[in-house]
Amino acid sequence: MKGDLHSLIDITKTIERHPEARILLFGPPGTGKSAFVDYVCKENDLGLVTVKASDVLSKYVGESEGNIARLFEKASNEDKALLIDEADSLLTTREGATKSWEVSQVNELLIQIERFQNPLFIATNHFEVLDKALLRRIDFKVELQALKQQQAISLFEKVVGVKLDTDSKNILAQMTCLTAGDFAVLARRIKFKLGKFNCQEAIVILQAEHSSKVTSRRIGFHYA
Repeated sequence: MKGDLHSLIDITKTIERHPEARILLFGPPGTGKSAFVDYVCKENDLGLVTVKASDVLSKYVGESEGNIARLFEKASNEDKALLIDEADSLLTTREGATKSWEVSQVNELLIQIERFQNPLFIATNHFEVLDKALLRRIDFKVELQALKQQQAISLFEKVVGVKLDTDSKNILAQMTCLTAGDFAVLARRIKFKLGKFNCQEAIVILQAEHSSKVTSRRIGFHYA
């Protein structure tokens, strides 16, 4: 984790003290942004309303804005936290927007965010495309990153139930973009397989998951 808050405990305590806090979670797919929000809400005994693009977008002019307002109203009336998931689909920068509805949709979301007094989480895989006015309204920006080597080894041994030898650890160390989501895929594959799952089979599955997202970006859970 990297950013304004350094741990789940920090965020949990922040929400407890300041229920109107607005927290942006960003990072690659599979790093656990939604699970992160679920955990914090459970620790604070909070219900959660989740908003995705498919929940609000409409082909009819003005209907998307109405859907947005209703979801915020629902969260407020039920005294729940709200998560705007896949925020890059709803809060893309207005710079260069060519259609009026693109601007009005973002405007409506910004108005609702400003008014909302319960915990607000915003999650995205694409921080760079978010509207700058949104970023000015965020209290805490937290980046969730891929696993460090030792974290990946520990999670592998826990999921697969075997101790890795040195050669296998070296192979795993080369997969620098692994996330908790990759191990969730592995766990499901193990669950559905008949018979014992060996170390090499597990590594092959992780290599396949990893190969689709290789990047030169520096990664790892660490603090700013």
